[in-house]
Formats: sequence, C-alpha cells, structure tokens
Amino acid sequence: MTSLKKALIHAASLLLTTMLLLPEGAMLLPAFAEGSDSRATNETLFETSFEENAVGAFLPSKTEEGSVSGVVMGESPMGGGPGIPILYESLEGSPDYVSSENKFNLFDGKNSTKYISSGADIYVSFSTEKSVVIDRYEVSSANDYPGRDPKSWTLYGSSDGKTWQKIDAQSGITFPTRMTTKSFEIGNTVSYKWYKFHVTANGGESLTQFSGLALYEKGDSSDEEKVDLGTPYEFDLPTIRSSGTLSGGEGVLNAFDGNVDSKACIVNTSTLWISGKLKTPAAINMYRIVSANDHDPRDPKDWNFYGSHDGVTWTMLDTRKEADLPDRNTGYSFYFDNTTVYEYYKLDITANNGKDSVGLNVVQLAELQLYVGEKQDVSDTASPGMKTEIAFGPISTECNQPGAWSGRACLGIYGVQTQKEDTHAKSVIFEGLSIKVGEDTTLSYVIFPGLYNINQYDYEYTSCRVIIDLKFTDGSYLSDLTVKDQNGSVLTPAGQVAGECLYTAQWNYVEANIGAAKGKTIEKILVYFEMDKAEDASKFVTFFDDIKIENKVEEKYEHLSEYINILRGTNNNIAFSRGMCTPGVTVPNGFNFVTPVTDPEAPTLPYTYQQNGDGNPIDSFSVIHAPNFWIGSYGSFQFMPNSSVNTRNSTQNISESALSTKNRESNFSHDNETANAHYYSVVFDEGSPASKVKVEITPTSHAFYVRFTFPDDAANTNVIFDNLWSSGTLKFDDEGKTFQATTNHGKKMLVYGVFDQNPASATVIGGKQGIVFFPQGTRVVTMKVATSFLSSAQAKHNLELEIGSAGFDAIYKSARTAWDDVCGIFEIEGASYTELVSFYSSLYRMYAYPSLYSENEGTNEDPIWVYGSPYKSGIKTGGMMYTNNGFWDTYRTAWAGYALFTPERDTDYLNGMVQHYIETGWMPRWLGPGAVNCMVGTSSDTIFADAYLKGVKFNYEAAWESMLKNASSYSSNMTSGGRKENHTAPYYGYIANNDPVDGSFVQEAYSSSIEGYINDYGLYRMAEAMGMTDEAEYYFNRCISYIHLFNKDADFFMGKSTTGIFSSTASGYNPAKWNGDMYDYTESVGWVNAFPAVFDGEGLTALYGGEEALTRKLDALFDDSITAMKNVVELASVHHEISEFKEVKMGQYMHNNQPSHHVIFTYAFSSTPYKVQEYTREVLRHVYVGSEIGQGYPGDEDNGEMSAWYVFNALGFYPYSSGSGEYVIGSPLFKKVTVHLENGNDIVIVANNNSQENVYIQSATLNGESFNKMFLTHEQLTSGCEIVFEMGSEPSAWGSDEDSEPTSLTVAGAAPNAPEQDLLVSAKVETAIADSAKLFDNNSLTSATVTKGDSITLDAGAGKVSILTITSASKKNAPTAFTLEVSNDKETWVSVRSETDESWQFNNYIRPFAIPESMRGNYRYYRLTFDAAGTVAEVELLGSAGEGSLDALPSEETDTSTEPPSESPSEGPSLQTSESPADTSSEAPGIDPGSEPSEPTDHRPEDGKDNSVLYIVIAAIAVAVIATAVLFIILRKKK
Repeated sequence: MTSLKKALIHAASLLLTTMLLLPEGAMLLPAFAEGSDSRATNETLFETSFEENAVGAFLPSKTEEGSVSGVVMGESPMGGGPGIPILYESLEGSPDYVSSENKFNLFDGKNSTKYISSGADIYVSFSTEKSVVIDRYEVSSANDYPGRDPKSWTLYGSSDGKTWQKIDAQSGITFPTRMTTKSFEIGNTVSYKWYKFHVTANGGESLTQFSGLALYEKGDSSDEEKVDLGTPYEFDLPTIRSSGTLSGGEGVLNAFDGNVDSKACIVNTSTLWISGKLKTPAAINMYRIVSANDHDPRDPKDWNFYGSHDGVTWTMLDTRKEADLPDRNTGYSFYFDNTTVYEYYKLDITANNGKDSVGLNVVQLAELQLYVGEKQDVSDTASPGMKTEIAFGPISTECNQPGAWSGRACLGIYGVQTQKEDTHAKSVIFEGLSIKVGEDTTLSYVIFPGLYNINQYDYEYTSCRVIIDLKFTDGSYLSDLTVKDQNGSVLTPAGQVAGECLYTAQWNYVEANIGAAKGKTIEKILVYFEMDKAEDASKFVTFFDDIKIENKVEEKYEHLSEYINILRGTNNNIAFSRGMCTPGVTVPNGFNFVTPVTDPEAPTLPYTYQQNGDGNPIDSFSVIHAPNFWIGSYGSFQFMPNSSVNTRNSTQNISESALSTKNRESNFSHDNETANAHYYSVVFDEGSPASKVKVEITPTSHAFYVRFTFPDDAANTNVIFDNLWSSGTLKFDDEGKTFQATTNHGKKMLVYGVFDQNPASATVIGGKQGIVFFPQGTRVVTMKVATSFLSSAQAKHNLELEIGSAGFDAIYKSARTAWDDVCGIFEIEGASYTELVSFYSSLYRMYAYPSLYSENEGTNEDPIWVYGSPYKSGIKTGGMMYTNNGFWDTYRTAWAGYALFTPERDTDYLNGMVQHYIETGWMPRWLGPGAVNCMVGTSSDTIFADAYLKGVKFNYEAAWESMLKNASSYSSNMTSGGRKENHTAPYYGYIANNDPVDGSFVQEAYSSSIEGYINDYGLYRMAEAMGMTDEAEYYFNRCISYIHLFNKDADFFMGKSTTGIFSSTASGYNPAKWNGDMYDYTESVGWVNAFPAVFDGEGLTALYGGEEALTRKLDALFDDSITAMKNVVELASVHHEISEFKEVKMGQYMHNNQPSHHVIFTYAFSSTPYKVQEYTREVLRHVYVGSEIGQGYPGDEDNGEMSAWYVFNALGFYPYSSGSGEYVIGSPLFKKVTVHLENGNDIVIVANNNSQENVYIQSATLNGESFNKMFLTHEQLTSGCEIVFEMGSEPSAWGSDEDSEPTSLTVAGAAPNAPEQDLLVSAKVETAIADSAKLFDNNSLTSATVTKGDSITLDAGAGKVSILTITSASKKNAPTAFTLEVSNDKETWVSVRSETDESWQFNNYIRPFAIPESMRGNYRYYRLTFDAAGTVAEVELLGSAGEGSLDALPSEETDTSTEPPSESPSEGPSLQTSESPADTSSEAPGIDPGSEPSEPTDHRPEDGKDNSVLYIVIAAIAVAVIATAVLFIILRKKK
C-alpha cells in the first residue's frame, strides 16, 4: 500500500470517527438542515374570497368607462326557479349520486336537470328567505327511468331546522310521462322558515331522482306565462307545407294540434321548414315554440322567421342563433318588430343542436303558435356591460361541489353579446388600491366558466373568455402586457382560450407572475371579457373566487420527493374524472396506503379536494389498499385525534354517537396541509372537534408512524378508532398502550399498534370502535401501526421489522430517501415549478404500483416471504406476490417504464405477477388483490414479452406458459383469466360480435380482438427470441389478422360477425358514436380505434392508401374546429369519459382514456411525422393541468399509466409498440434531462433552444453523430447515450427519411401481409373419422375421437400449407403422434412434418406445427395421419389457396421432425432462469429504520439543532489531518 493511500485512510478514519460523534442528521456542509421546511415565505398584498365579512369595497356591476362594445348585462341562469326562493347555503340532504346531478338542480327552474341519490329513502331540507305559509307545492319527474320517480313522501315544516312538523304526505304517486310536474294542494295554515321533503319509496329502482320541487304561498302561481297571451292565430291546415312529412304518427301537422304531448318529429335531418296561410291575416310580432318531450339535441337551435303576401316571395322578419330551449314540453316566446300584415308565415329551421344520444339527426317541436303581443327584448332593456355580483356560485358542475370554490360566496359574472364581432367589456370590482408591483409579484384566482344551458356545450368557450385584469396608475392594464400564467397561457381573454387549459363547468386555478409590470402601482381590479368574433352571439356566465396578489418566490426544494403532490387527481367524482386518485402516503410499491378521509361514505374515493360550504372536513385517517376507484378498495382501518369528547375522568360510558362522523369530523385548510408520498401533515381549524391538533404520518411498507401534537389549551387528548366500511373488532391490552384490530373490508385484515406512552384510559365501544384518552397535559403522542393479511402476530412482526425502536423522524427520513431514490433517477434542468410537480408526482403514481402483497415472516437479513392468498381465503402461501394492477391500462406505458428505468425492481414486480399464475393456473386481466373480471385483453402477455425482450430477469418460463394458455386455450371463467370467445376466435381470426354457437351478442368484440392481436405480437416476438419457430410463425400469422377488421368501404376499423358482415355499413357509420354500432369499442369511439396496429404502422398506412392518406385520416381525428368538435358525443349519462374527452379540446382525440394514448405516434408513419412533436407537446402543455387544486389529470389515472405517459413524453420518447424494443421520439419538454440507469449508464437528453413555442425538432445527434430516425432502441438507451436536439418554432424535414420510421411488420410501401387461412374446407376433405365435422367447425368445445391410423385428406387444388394446428379436447387424451404428408396424385406421398411423444399442456389448447421451409410448396393433396389414438377438438391447415401448376414433391430424405427448443433462448436476450419468486430478493421491500433522532417542533420533521460551530471545528480537523498526511508523504519522498 502506498504512503498516500495509508495517509488518506488514516485521515478518512479520523474524519469518520469525528462524524460519528455528531448528533443525528448533522452534516459537515450545513447548506440545508434535514427535514427543514425549505418553502419560501410569501407576502400577501391583496386577498378576497368574497365572503360576507371579507368583501370590503367590492363594487357590483360597475362598468369601466369607455370599455364596452356589444355586451349587456345578463341574469344568472343558476337558480330562479318557480315558487318561493330558497337559501342555497341552507340546502342539505342525502348525498348526491354525482355532483352534476345534485339537489340544487331541484330549484333551478329546469326540468331537464335533476337530483339523483342512492336508495329509495332520501331527503332534502332547506330554509326560505323568510317564514311563509305554503298551501301548495309541485314535484317534477326527471327525464328517464320511471322506476326512480318518488312514489311516497312526507313534507315537513320547521321554525328552527331541528324540530319538524308534518305538513303533507303522499303515497302511490305516479308520473305518467317524463319531466312532468304534479301539483299538490294542502290545507296548511302555519308559517315555517325551514322545510324538508322526505321520500320514503320510489318505483323500485336502486336510485331515486326527480327534477323539481317548488313551494308556493297562498295565491302564488306557477304558470310559465305571467301574462295572458290570448289565442294564437290559426293556420288554414290544408295550406301547411313543409320539408318534412306532414301527416302520420309524428308529422308536421302535430305542431298545430294544440297538444304539447304530441310532436312534429322529422328524422335524418338537422333542418326543417314549415309554412302556411293564416285564416285571418295579421301583423305577427311574436311566435312561440313549445319544446318536445325528450332529446334536447333535437330542438331547433338556429332559424329564420318570414312573412309573405303570396306564399312565394318571403320577407325575413326575425333570425335566431344559438337559441336555448332548455326544458321539455315548455313554451318559449320570441318577439320582433313588425307592423306589416301578412297572410303567410314560414319558420325555416337551419340547425338543430346536433346528433341525439342514439346518434341520429332529428328535428322536433311540440307546437308552433303565432301571436300579436308586446315586445320583450333583453338587449333593449339591459344596461351595457357585465353584471357582477356576490353570488352563491355555480349549481350545475361537472365534478365540483355546488357553490363557491371556498367558503359560501364568490363573484358571479353574467353577460349577453348583442353583436358577432368585437364584443368586449370591463367591470371594476375593486378600486382605490395602491399596490406596488415587484419582480416576484403574482396574481392568482380560481375561475369557473359556466354554461347558460348545461345540456348544450359551448365550443366557442365564451365563458372562458373572462379574466381578472389589473389597472395601473399610469392608465395601462395588465392585459396589455404579455404575461403568461403557470401553464404558459397568455393572461388575456383570447390567450386563456388559446391556451386551452380552462375546463368548462369546473373550477380552474390561474396564477401568473406579473413582474413584467415591475415598478407600476395597481389601482383597480377588474373583470375583462373580450371576443373578437363569434359564430353565434351568445351569453356567458363565469364565476371567480379567491383572488390574491402576493409577492411570491417560486418554490425550490432540496429533496426531489418534496415535489410530489399526492393530492393530484382528488378533485373529481364519478361524473367527471380528474384522476380518481386516493392520496396514499406510502413507500414505493408499499403494502399499505394511509390517506385522509373527507368522505366516510366513499371507501373507493375517500378524499375530495374542494373545500366550500362547511369546509369538506376530515372525518378520519385510514390505512387502505386502493387498487383503483372502479375496482374498489379493501383492507381499511381508521383513526382520528380528538379533543372535544369529554374523557377527563374516563372513557367509560361514551356512546357510539359521540364517536360518529358528525361529532369527530374537523375542518382544515389546504394552507395547513402538507401532502407528500413520504409525509402527510395537517393542522385542524380552531374550534373543530380536533381543534388545532397537528397530525403527521410517515410510512414504511407494512406499517406507518403517526405523531399527534395537541395544543396547550386542549380540553382532552383523545385518539378515536373506527372501522367505517365493514364489520370488525378492536382490543386493547390491559394498559391500553397496545391494540389489535380486525377489519372485514373486502377481505380480512389484521392491525397491530402501539402508543409511545400509557393512556389514562382506553375503551372499546360497539365492538369495532374505540377511544383512547391520555392524561391531561399530554401534548405529543406517537403511534406505530402495522397491518397484515395473515395474523395479528404477523402484523406485530411487520412493525418490529420495519419500525422497531426507531423514532418518527428516522422513519420519515427513510421514507423520504426511498422516494428521493426514485425521483433522483431523473435529473432535470430548465423546468418550471409546475412542471417539476407534474413530473415527480407522476413518478409517484407510477411507483406506488404495483403494490407488494407479501409479508416477511423471517428477518430483514434473511427474509421469508409469504402472503395471505387472495384465492384461498387468506391461507398462508409461500412466495413473493405483487398486486393492484390493471394490465389493459398499464401495459401501454408503466411497465415499459419499469423495464427501462428500474429493471431490477421490475424483476420483483414481474415475479410477483407471475405468482398469481403459479398459484391459480391463470393470469388474470386485473389484480385487486386477486383476480378481477375487468377490461378486455390479456395484456400481461405483452408485458411479459416486452420485459423478456428487454433483458429483464424474471421467471419467464412460467410467464410464457401463462401467455400460451391465455392465447390458445379456453377459459370458462373470465374472472380467472383467458381471452373472450377463445373457443372460436382463433379460427375466425377475430372475435365475432355474435357467438357462432348460440348467436348471442358479444360485447366489445372489436376491442377484445385488437388487444388479442397486440398480445399475439408479443408472443410472436418472444417465441422468435427463444427459438420457438412453430409458435413464432403461428402468432405472427395471428397478429397480422387485424386486417380482417378493416372496413375499406367505410375507411374505418370495426367489428364483424362470423359470416363476415361488418357492424355498420359505410353509409350508416358514425365514427363519433360512443361504443360503436354493435358495442364494438371499449370506452371509446371509432375515431380512436382507427389506428389499432401499433406493431404494423406501415400496414396501417397501406390500408389507408399511403402516407398522405394516413395524414388526412389523422388530421381529421385531430380537427378541433367548432364544427368538428360538435361531433364529440356529449351525453354524459352514457359514460364519464364522454364528458371528459371534450375538455381535451383536440378533436376526437380522447387523452382522458387509454385507448387513445398511442394515436399521436401513428403520425411517425405519415407524410407529416413532425406532428408527433406538435401534438405530444400540446398534450403536455394543457391536458395535465390543475395540480394546484387537486386536479392534474384529464381522466382516470389507472395504476400509474396516465402518469407514465407524461413521464415518457416529457423525456421526449414513447413506447409506442410493446414488444418492439423501440421508443418513438416526440418533443422533449425540458432543456436537459439526465436519466441515471440502474446499470450505471446515463441517458442524456438535451433540447437546445427549447421553449413553449419551439416544439419542433430541426436536427438531432446521437452520441455526436447525425441522427434522423423517429425512434430510439432499448439497447441504444440502456447502453448510455447523449441525444441532442436542436428545436425550432416551425416544422422541419427531420425524421422524414425513408428509413426514419419505426419498425413495422409490413415493409414500407407494401401491402400488409395477408394472414394464412385454413384450407380444410369440409367439401374437399376425405376422412372416415366419426364426427369429423367437429374437427372443422371452428369450435374447440366440440371434439371427435381418433384412432391410430385415422387420416384426413385434403384436396387443396394447388394450395400451399405453412402451419398445421391441432387443438386438444382434454390434455390427457390428445394424440401423441402424427404425420403430415403431401402428394400430387394420391399415389406418392412425402412426409413434411412428423412428430412423436407430443403432449398438450392445457385442455382445448391449440398447438401449431410449422412445415419446414424446404418442404413447402404448391401441392394437390395433404394427408394428416394420427399415429396415436386420442380426442381432437380442431384441426387446421393454414396456408394460401393456389391455382395453376403444382410443385414437385420435396425429397423424402429430409428430416421432418423437430426437436423441442432448449430451455434457454437461442436468440435474443441472454437470460438465466430466475429462482422461484420467493427467492428473488434478499432484502426487505421496507425501509431501514435507522436510529431515533430528537423530536422536532417545526411544521416538518427536523433532525437536530444548529451545529454550525461544531461543523467548522470538525471541518478544520479534517483539513489538518489531510494536510498532515500530505506533509508526511513529502517528507518520506525527500528522504
């Protein structure tokens, strides 16, 4: 050893020894203290949330001088129903089934909206503005499902909202038609201020709904017309003419029969004209249109009204655009100026509201009536400008709670445009301000762009064209400057619409740094509306809340894990998803989640972000296992601190009601909430049942640590336990310090916990609830909890393994480090705070799943992994199992991410998935925790293939077996696994939309087929890599069968029947129809499914007619013009995805759901490959917005898939085709990213000149060499590389060379490969086998018995057979030997494939046997001889029919038998067989607890005090030691 080495070792030893003397967490370089809060301190300059006590000098409806053109004040469409006005803030009742169909809809005066709640026993209660005596009330039925109508109910009154008196009761009530109002007279003489309507029975459905409830004082009237219109002028019916049918069931003449229950209904048209002669000529100046009974899209929307003296020459009298007829069977009057008497009048309807819910274009109306009346026109009477007022807030929302964003009030803006061009208005809402603007000054607010007619979407986004503006003392406005918000949208009315980040009918957060106005002084806050040009002059309604001006420094965190925001995806409901996420505190792939619970009624969506009204309080905190909202959660147990329950003497004699949600839920503010993956904390509001209590939670895998800090003035120091969502038990030890619990939520889970100190008392209440009381004066209580699906003893063991004696902060640091390690894979430069939050929060969602399901019954050093089997009632089973994954979602992105970024972790994940197959014999399609029958396709097949081909080490033999079983055997239980209709589909080449055996309808047949082809491609690629030539050729043939489903006439893909009839004709096909004509498409439309073959982009290109044609097809999908966007299906009651995908604002591209996620990358094969760059950046820019208020996603975030799409595309490439080993290049979001791979190599991605405008690649280099391909290979990335892009604002020719396109099964410019067909046509077959027809009936559930020597002879003409398939009936009785021979004369036969000692692994299992290439040819006869007896289900000879000359027979000397493949692959990745899943990991998946530090008191955990002096001393010692060592070496050398 050299002297230098010795000296350095001595120095290092001394330094290490010194460091060990440091307090825990101390560092030599004290740049940041561990656990310190690095968040910036901000200075609030102005703030309002428009509450009654905080409005200040708000100015209602004050128009800025000289700022109005073509805008007049409108009225709020929210509310204003018939009857006595109610106080919206008082409205309570049974939970809304979805927020958009809420109890507020009962009072909006519209029968087209409704309130829905679960069950047949529901109520609503409310207060009126003043105490009144009612003598009549009305109830209105909703638009559908008569079984949901109220049938029996009681109406109550109250003077205080607590003590109720019955006013009226009804039973057995029926509503004969939809949206019908019934009136009920009552003999009430008592005045009440509070009322309650309690429904006790409905028509038999599981939900109850109605559309209206109105109370009337004596003498009040509910008539729609308050003035007597008189008698309408009659038409001479024989003179009626129309473009539609006049008579018949729903002919035009019904519009003149005086009966609103009949209608004129003309189908297959969006236009209709009607004319006629009056019996008495008149100067008509008002006409009345009565809407029909259903389908508001059929209503007239645009029309012209004419008069004539002769019925030939017409004079236009009135024109209407975007007319709104919101309610059914309701009359709407239209006035206009006219003093001329005409004999003839004509209504010319030029547009309806689009296709109805069944995809038809229909125009309908119930009545058309003409009057001479008094003109009433808002544009003549309303004041110029916008109406601005303090408002309750929106009632009808997509996914928010009704009312303000926060509190109980907000700002309402209402306006009406009276012209089509250059409309604008500014209204002052605050003035007299004097706020100096600095470089860090920001403006923020929340905005709700509403709809005047909630049933008709506004594709001009009129209500989005309103902003909060600022006026400075120099006369300029903020909108004059080019200021951008946090998403890059310019802060002007036009800029906000162009940015496309605002969701209609939802609250949106806007924040902008206004440092561009540095040095200016704000004197006014205004509301600014502007619209340069409108196709339809229209109304707008917009709400604002929480306006704030502050000096704010952009957050920068020391730890990347602090950018994780687990609240993303929590501001939604089942009507509109913004992620549908449970905010789980967990470690990567942890066993448990811990989550705050704001909705104790919703175990699958326990936390909702929005806080308004009563504040959306936290009921409790829950450990939970949350695979997916739509699948359900399981394994939960709740706890909650409390200081309101009086336990000073004892916890005895406390009732269950004292611990109920109502008595324990506590309000909080997001300002006092920190929500990272490794740490959650909240401080409850003063005065709540947990007044000023701070809760902190930090996780391990199977356990978690909780710290409760009670305020000094806490009256009581309690912790409550509960089992909200199931039965269960709770038990304390004698001292109350430890507890054990069980829960039966989903499956039985066991809980073990321990407090850090003995309580004064602990009591179980009601068997499953409990309360613990600590001595008065206790301020800090910590609690350690672990769970198990095996036993209480295992739960205790989990706690000892993962926490042991460690303190809270040690676990906090370990959890933080676990997430820092994941986040640290990606080193990002040139990203905004918003982008970093989106990126690292997406990583959190990726690596929260799949969830570990096994538990360690060994030690941390020598683990023994076991799990409570989800398939065998929790029986302990050996092995490593992972769960909580929906493969239909995650195969597209997440699993490709694991294979590339963390292949060692991926080994564990994959083995944990294979364990399900090892235990059950099937690989389910969805896991949560065991098999779930959800979604289509056996997508684990392509996940396994992709990982194998990328060299990930795992138990690929068992995985391959599961793939074969999925693909080529039959499953009678789709929950267990297997493919739909797999007894017939492989023989047809697709899943038919009708079952070939019984003719029954097969739902989602097309989508199931497409997923099958994608998975077959994976089998083909994996078999090829393993040298399994028979399987490789067979599955290649199966995956290219996708061309069967291309309807060339319609130019779209769709399903078809067993007889080859497509689901729709070309003329009748609507690609925007949800699910398609025969329910072909899973959660999507035909547009999205037009580009299915990700493995054969060149084949797709050829089917559409070449690269230019493919571009036109894709461009049509992405057409986001108003006309095109109106084809987006809008009927939200069909499925929530429909509501969501119109907000993507990219034509028919629905990024909110997985079937669209590959579509953009199809442009790589088109004539405009640069559009991959354009559209990926567009998605990144405006689709993943709203992280600040619990949004962040455009739809369901399923187990990390939606997040992984963001991660890949932010890097600039995407795994377009699973199993291909390639990534299509998009447009990188950041200026530079370094990806640190597990193998020690780095991927460096540099995007020079990158910006929001410069999204197009101009040129690129790979490792310094010019690079022009549209894809990167997995090998290029994992070998380490530097990719440098030069970016620009205009498209370039980069990536358009002939060899630039990604790999495809079809050669560029060629037609796609035609799949081989079965040549065994029974008419050309000779055989003596009994029941031989069952061998050729395309059904593996029928079979025939064969004896040794039985044969089948085919007269093939001149056919060329490539593959023989034999399907077993029973795997035990399948024939073990056969010979396939060819002949041209039936005399001379030559063997082309012969096998002995064969076996079949599964029942009903297809095995392929490829004919060697040297033996193939065009032969006349083929003979299959069974050389052993057995039972056979199906036989195929796959090849191509031939005509013409025959080939000479092959040589008989050729060996036609094949050897089975070796266990290890002969080509492809060099893999070794892994150990069994139980032995693949030597370390616990939990975290190293470390040692216990001191207890911090700051907002976030601290790890020690300021030791700066000690740092300096130690650093000096270290320097001295090193200097001494160096001097020692110099002296030695001189000697």
